[in-house]
Amino acid sequence: MYHYQILYNLLLLFASIYNFNYYNFALLKCDQSANFTIHGLWPTIDEYDWPQYCNTSSYFNETAIEILQPELQSYWTSCYQTDLKFWGHEWLKHGTCTNLTEFEYFRKTLDLYYFVRDNRLIEEKCHHEANQCMISFNKDWTIRTHLWMNDDY
Repeated sequence: MYHYQILYNLLLLFASIYNFNYYNFALLKCDQSANFTIHGLWPTIDEYDWPQYCNTSSYFNETAIEILQPELQSYWTSCYQTDLKFWGHEWLKHGTCTNLTEFEYFRKTLDLYYFVRDNRLIEEKCHHEANQCMISFNKDWTIRTHLWMNDDY
């Protein structure tokens, strides 16, 4: 019976890593007068379901993203805790559910931020009075038409 449980857990882990349909690129304002900052890049199954904590043996290695830290400190700041704790939380909860390495996850998220900023998608897709906004991307990184712009995500 023990071997079946191990196999079952491995199958769940594998399924949770790869079983999502699109990404939500989440933005957040720390206060109403602030600009949007990155909240995270979240693999998503549908509006109500998403994988999380897909690799419980993974850990956050801040040296893996050391070269990115100046950019992260400019565009991916935490509203609630230290930036390093926040980045670690985002990696463990969401990044481990992608096919990306830790460095690739943070690099891709920054690149998406530059893309939405430079193409003025934040102004176009995110309500200026909202504290939170999500812009959805397909797995091939094209923009999905479904957008969430509420304060409840």
